[in-house]
Amino acid sequence: MSKDILEKGAILQRDRETFAIAPQTPGGIVSADVLRKIADTADKYEAAAIKLTSAQRVCIVGLKEDDIDNVWDDLDMKPAAAIGPCVRSIKICPGTTFCKRGQQDAVTLGLELDEKYHGMQLPSKFKIAVSGCMNSCSEPAVRDIGIMGTPKGYTVMVGGNAGIRPRLG
Repeated sequence: MSKDILEKGAILQRDRETFAIAPQTPGGIVSADVLRKIADTADKYEAAAIKLTSAQRVCIVGLKEDDIDNVWDDLDMKPAAAIGPCVRSIKICPGTTFCKRGQQDAVTLGLELDEKYHGMQLPSKFKIAVSGCMNSCSEPAVRDIGIMGTPKGYTVMVGGNAGIRPRLG
């Protein structure tokens, strides 16, 4: 195999033999039980590593192609859709739910947006971030759509990018 397997949420790794999958963990908020299940599954299939991604996901790296379906079954999850040309996982800061600096409830808003838009097919990848205050922990200024909490509501930014040609939204 020499390419990603999008329908299985599997990304071919540098060695051109193994794959990585990233179970959907909206906003990076995950229970200890789910983390244990991910770790146990990674051990069972002798994954090379578990990596925390910049998109607030837990990625299992170094899986054999023949194991991918079984890994998803053991995780009791459907393949994550946030690869390819679609709305990626929405990056969420702790907001008023977990952070003393939060001015708005970024978690509730971010989870609602993730539920509605995550994986929606588009012509290219599309990134959204929600931050609960101007500290911008989720980096909303460098996302296609960035939502930043303020004392009186939200500021919405459009057109940001953190790629090879960075720009603020």
